[in-house]
Amino acid sequence: YFRLIYHKSALPSLYRKIAVMKAEKTSLAVLTAQLTSPDGWQQLLPKGEFRSRDGSPTDVAHWFIDGTIAQNLIHKARQLNQDLLVDYDHETILKAKKGIDAGNVVAAGWFNADEIQWFDDDERQGLYIKPRWTPKAYQQIKDGEFAFLSAVFPYDENGTPLELRMAA
Repeated sequence: YFRLIYHKSALPSLYRKIAVMKAEKTSLAVLTAQLTSPDGWQQLLPKGEFRSRDGSPTDVAHWFIDGTIAQNLIHKARQLNQDLLVDYDHETILKAKKGIDAGNVVAAGWFNADEIQWFDDDERQGLYIKPRWTPKAYQQIKDGEFAFLSAVFPYDENGTPLELRMAA
């Protein structure tokens, strides 16, 4: 199950300028997948061409990921040499967009390059992460209060994800 929540960068202008230095004219996608895996590996991006349920993206034909692109995303995450945030309900983006209390968000979990993996077998196809949930987030997921994991990634003019920014 996938749906696009936001399209285009909602980051403050300082961050947009940094992102443009890395990759010019990129859009930012936020894609949601249902939390269903009992072993902790959660699909972040599906294999091949994909679109959200609302028909996005509108600025490229589709998004696309394969094993080679996935390895590039994992490599870029490894270069960060730090964990990537999983926040609640995209608070990081929403607060930055509103300019209210930006940077003051509660983590639902974290993941790093060792917790990102490409799967292409009979059971799973796509890019998966194995988040280290906070105790509170784990209980909320277990209780059904949160049921989706959402990837945030910039992409190029071909719809190729360029890096993983975070998840929610």
